[in-house]
Amino acid sequence: MARSAASVVAMLAVLAAACEASQQGRKLLQADTLASCATQLRDFLASRSDLSTVASGFGPLLGQLDLTKTPKATIFVPTDAALTGDLTKLAALFSITQSPDKLNGLALYYIVLGQYTPAQLVAKSPLPTFLASYTGKAYPLRFTLSGSGVTVTDSSSPDPASAGSAKLTDLNTTICNLKLMTVDSLLLPAASVADVPAVQLADLLATLYAISGSALAPAPGPGALAPALAAAAAPAPVTSAQG
Repeated sequence: MARSAASVVAMLAVLAAACEASQQGRKLLQADTLASCATQLRDFLASRSDLSTVASGFGPLLGQLDLTKTPKATIFVPTDAALTGDLTKLAALFSITQSPDKLNGLALYYIVLGQYTPAQLVAKSPLPTFLASYTGKAYPLRFTLSGSGVTVTDSSSPDPASAGSAKLTDLNTTICNLKLMTVDSLLLPAASVADVPAVQLADLLATLYAISGSALAPAPGPGALAPALAAAAAPAPVTSAQG
């Protein structure tokens, strides 16, 4: 009897050890997946010479964002030309970077739920953005055929004809849950910087995770996105020619 009880205890100890090892293995696998997703995205952005501003500006967030908990989504990444090619929009971007919470709101405007091809975006247009999910207000993106390509129009004006627009390019790249496309002009959710919704970084992460039904991960400190983008968007100093 005592020997039988001892055998049961020994078996339970073996099972407990196996369970603990399995849990540790799952934790390590999850950590590897998280690191792999973030690393893949950072490396991809860094490999594109036309995306250097976004790569540097959003690096702090990518290092702490759990991409395995975000929903399947399509993200429209502004090219360097989009961020610096229009002086009026460059001034608007520079103003936004002075307010980290507004920059967070702008970031949510570039993401829609679901992974799409350009043709599917046109068929489902207009699509609500994550900024609409956060605010409960209409901040859509509209997609139309334009020649052989697709044009995306923002909600900076109630009249699509006078709103901002950009050419869409499908990068044919999906990293973890994110389908990546680029836009060649800055898209704004509102007519003025003052009207761009402010979103605290913890709320930005909560919005991303809540849409996918995941728990909120620890948030980075406030203002993690702003400094690099502000530096990139700052107007170049004017130099006078030397006679």
